[in-house]
Amino acid sequence: MGKGGSLSDGVLKKILLSYTYVGIWIFLSFTVIVYNKYILDKKMYNWPFPISLTMIHMSFCATLAFLVIKVFKFVEPVTMSRELYFSSVVPIGALYSLSLWLSNSAYIYLSVSFIQMLKALMPVAVYSIGVLFKKEGFKSDTMINMLSISFGVAIAAYGEARFDTWGVMLQLGAVAFEATRLVMIQILLTSKGITLNPITSLYYVAPCCFVFLLVPWFFVELPILRESSSFHFDFVIFGTNSLCAFALNLAVFLLVGKTSALTMNVAGVVKDWLLIAFSWSVIKDTVTPINLFGYGLAFLGVGYYNHSKLQALKAKEAQKKIGQGDEETGKRNGRTKRDLELGLKKLKVLVFFCSLWMDAFWVSVICCSRGGNLGLGEENCEANILLKALENMHYPLNVEMPVELQELKDLEIHSILECASSYVYLCPSCDNDCSSLSLYVSLMDIGEFDTAANFSYMLFRVGIFERTSFHHLELCKPVVCSQ
Repeated sequence: MGKGGSLSDGVLKKILLSYTYVGIWIFLSFTVIVYNKYILDKKMYNWPFPISLTMIHMSFCATLAFLVIKVFKFVEPVTMSRELYFSSVVPIGALYSLSLWLSNSAYIYLSVSFIQMLKALMPVAVYSIGVLFKKEGFKSDTMINMLSISFGVAIAAYGEARFDTWGVMLQLGAVAFEATRLVMIQILLTSKGITLNPITSLYYVAPCCFVFLLVPWFFVELPILRESSSFHFDFVIFGTNSLCAFALNLAVFLLVGKTSALTMNVAGVVKDWLLIAFSWSVIKDTVTPINLFGYGLAFLGVGYYNHSKLQALKAKEAQKKIGQGDEETGKRNGRTKRDLELGLKKLKVLVFFCSLWMDAFWVSVICCSRGGNLGLGEENCEANILLKALENMHYPLNVEMPVELQELKDLEIHSILECASSYVYLCPSCDNDCSSLSLYVSLMDIGEFDTAANFSYMLFRVGIFERTSFHHLELCKPVVCSQ
């Protein structure tokens, strides 16, 4: 196929992979829920110990997460200090253990279909707790939507054939603790720049959950397990159940990593409807028309909530891109302004140096025309002009000078130096008050030590050094000798 055909194949492959990840997640989530219901329900496997089941899950998942991260190194761990672990991860682990304990306990008293209907209250709980902790802003239209979801769940509960108050309280408590955990993740971890994927989350949180669950397990379930001498641990049942629980977390990791969290939310809605259909057709749970009508209202509210969150996310991303564009434009404007200022500074200094070079050039012309016999007393003496030019060379140093301008300054000093040497060469009758000596001393006074050394070396080369008082200047001798 051509290039267009290859592109179509790539897009088709990506779509198929996305649907594959969604299908795997729905299947595993579906399996874990039904499997937990099978183990805990008194009419099925009849092992009503939700704390023990959750502890088995946590120990199994923590062990596999350790192997994946530390041994096989498929996933990078998160750098975390001991203080951060105890202040942030431990509270989240406590909330997670309570959420799992209560949600698994609800399977003993409620049908799978009704539990999924009650879980529709999760956006309501997350939003309400977010407003309470000031992580969400209060909006009247969002609150109206939350009330519509709650109203739909209330209608579904009213039409429930196997309504159990204790079971409803357990499931609502699980929803509340899970919503609090999600908000606490934002406050304690995300705000600090720490992001945990499902695998690293199990690695850090599962051991905490196991430790927290030991306390209620010791007082609630351990005495009963001791009395039931007929029970034996079924490695096949609990092993495959725990493996499905870990595989579900791995599927979440793949689904969110390869698609998005929004895709998982949409897939969650599909999963809920499939569970309701399975509960009604296979498990033979009673699903009434009032159940469906109420859950339909809640479903519309949840769909609208997800749509609003998506639009807000898109608007935030668009605003972020605009901000980045403005920042980039500001940077470009700033660079343009700095370049313009630097160009003007270069032009100003270049004009200044050209004027100095012209002064030095005319000194050479004057020296050639007059034979170099003028004394220092005259106001326009060649030496005075040179001294003025060299002293003015320090003017650009009063401002910040780029490297290329400093190099230009050194070049112009060298040009003036050549003019000075020409002047000295044309002045063979210099005495102790010769302008060349005054020029050398002035170079030393203004800090041009290298220039002064080179100048004295030129005097040495043309035979002027011995005939002047330069040989009395101790500072110059080592420089001349080193040449």
